[in-house]
Amino acid sequence: MKALVLSILAALVLFVPNAAAHTYLSETTPEDGATVTENVSQIVLKYEGKIEQGSTFKAVAADGTEYTPANVELVDGVLTGTFEPALPNDVYTVQWNSISQDGHPLSGEFSFTVDAPVVETPVEEVKVDEVTEENVEAVKEA
Repeated sequence: MKALVLSILAALVLFVPNAAAHTYLSETTPEDGATVTENVSQIVLKYEGKIEQGSTFKAVAADGTEYTPANVELVDGVLTGTFEPALPNDVYTVQWNSISQDGHPLSGEFSFTVDAPVVETPVEEVKVDEVTEENVEAVKEA
């Protein structure tokens, strides 16, 4: 009887669809929880296996503003999104939706902070000529 039960269990293990066929997110750039001190113009999601076209993501700022990549590229389980212009300083939650190779939809999120130095461009001072009676007279004569 024990042999029969073990045989049935072995058969079930061999013939039950494998849950490991799903493709899970394994790595992100920027990393989950990271504070990035440079401009972020690209977000990369690496999966354990291949994912299908139609997999997407967006970056959502703390105030709810959504940033979708201007360009998305999918190559061998790596989904890369490019943002133009780069993401401004803020806290972001990346919400992703992928389609694993076996057709199962998966979703999740991770977050990071952008704290890049802000480069201020010098403002050129515009000198305004002083209005004098001589200037007014010169304009009247012209």
